[in-house]
Amino acid sequence: MQPYSRIERVNNLIHKELSKIIFDNFSIENVIITVLSVDTSPDLIHTKISIAIYPQEKAEESFRKLVKYTPEFQRLLNQKLRMRPVPKIDLILDRGGEKMLAIENTLRSLQKPKRRKAKS
Repeated sequence: MQPYSRIERVNNLIHKELSKIIFDNFSIENVIITVLSVDTSPDLIHTKISIAIYPQEKAEESFRKLVKYTPEFQRLLNQKLRMRPVPKIDLILDRGGEKMLAIENTLRSLQKPKRRKAKS
């Protein structure tokens, strides 16, 4: 079994800590915010963080609010992590759930059974 690479460890650490930071310091009523993935560059300068927001109807507005707090999230992450440099975070709204829901609804509409007429 191959040991984790440094980038994988950094990704896992940032995922864990940023999830806590968002949960503890940021909330929007009736909205669930989830950190889906973290992708840190090999030079540890930048990290892309995929965020999912549910319900989908509130995703855009909630994401804009979340992005406004990015400098605060960065500051808290810098304090929490014992590494240098701490990668600069870049939040990305993940729309995969939106696409998955649309596909699922389409499949459901195709699978509805046709009603048979009762024989008299």
